[in-house]
Amino acid sequence: MLIPFKLIRHRIRKMQSFVNYIFLEVICKAPKLKEHYPDFTLDMVKVDFYKDFLKNHGNLLDTLSAIYQIVQGLPGQDIKTLRRAVLVNNQIRELCIGIHQPVTYYELSRINKGLSDCIRKFCSNLYQNATLKSTSQKKYPTLKDYYKNIVGCDTTCHCCGLDRISNRYNSIRSPFDHFLPQSLYPFTTLNTHNLVPTCEHCNRYKHDKDTLFIQKPGRAGKERIKAFYPFRHDIPEIRIKIKVQGNCDLEKIQPQDIDMQIDCNDHPQELSNWKRLYDIDTRYKAECCSPNMKNNLEQYRMIKQGGMPHNEIINIYKANQYANMNFLKIPFMECMHEKEQHAREQGLLS
Repeated sequence: MLIPFKLIRHRIRKMQSFVNYIFLEVICKAPKLKEHYPDFTLDMVKVDFYKDFLKNHGNLLDTLSAIYQIVQGLPGQDIKTLRRAVLVNNQIRELCIGIHQPVTYYELSRINKGLSDCIRKFCSNLYQNATLKSTSQKKYPTLKDYYKNIVGCDTTCHCCGLDRISNRYNSIRSPFDHFLPQSLYPFTTLNTHNLVPTCEHCNRYKHDKDTLFIQKPGRAGKERIKAFYPFRHDIPEIRIKIKVQGNCDLEKIQPQDIDMQIDCNDHPQELSNWKRLYDIDTRYKAECCSPNMKNNLEQYRMIKQGGMPHNEIINIYKANQYANMNFLKIPFMECMHEKEQHAREQGLLS
């Protein structure tokens, strides 16, 4: 994560509390409750807001009824795994920094495939239908309102720093990325710690890539990997160095001519994962070959010709390095400045 988001308080958090309550206080207690409640009923839900929400969303109620029936017959160890899925999968920070091990849909399917399928359906309906329906917008919290509050006036994608996202004044919001993919990890669909506004490109590049595991090279099995927590309090110090092979002719620069080194000494594993998830190397090299970068370099040269020293120009960009891709423009200008100096020393430039 190039630029972390700041967590905010919002009513949408009630929906994750709703999920936790329903599964921890009702579903996971099904073996004990079945004597008095053989079927899932609203009488079992003691919180008025949650009961009212279920009354207005019958598709969720039907799915919960099926889950309740399945859990009644599960042994205690399997119910512990289900509880762990609810509790641990929603500790997004701890999962990102490698403290906890998540529970996947695959693990739940090994307990009971019907259970896994029903939970997947429940989470999908909760995200796609319940919180997005127009009938929910006034009475219940919505993702559209949450998006406006977390993004504010910002228009820069925090995942790549390259592309734009819609701000609160746009009529259509940019997509939310489930940082831990909702297709892999149950109960994470409405956790605000897991919902990251992204540009269209980042959303497509990442898609359902597993944030927490990578395939081991050359053999079967997966390896646990750390990830940048999207809402960390500090901005990771990511440093970029660029070298361009060949001459300084902007029109001839191709991605294969660019040697790009991206470092973050304190978080090498998280950095590697970030680059993998969003295909950062390819996208940053492509941007260096874009008309936008070439126009910026021409402006830089004109300012320099006007008498402003190179270091002063760079310091202006550094003052707000995450605006207008300055974090990438700086190393590109540094590279081209060094190449031009070397060319002058060789008598190739006047």
